Amino acid sequence: IAIVDILIDEVNLTLAERGLTVKLAQPAKSWLLERAGLDPSTGARPVRRMIQRHIQDAISELLIAQPDEALGLVEVSVEDDELKFDTRVRESIV
Repeated sequence: IAIVDILIDEVNLTLAERGLTVKLAQPAKSWLLERAGLDPSTGARPVRRMIQRHIQDAISELLIAQPDEALGLVEVSVEDDELKFDTRVRESIV
């Protein structure tokens, strides 16, 4: 699970430019690891691909679908054995 945290931290560094953060619930981390099929010979590459395919691509779709929304947080959980994305709008500083 530590590898997922490290890779998500990298994703968050990229998303910080847009003021966006992604947080994964523990079941979502486990979901990614189970589907990545970890093999010591391949290292973190399968996990990185799973994060790209299932997290980064989904966030890109959210940003395209809601271009005017100032998304600040995307919380990822698991529901019915699928990843579920809950979004929160970034609070304006007045």
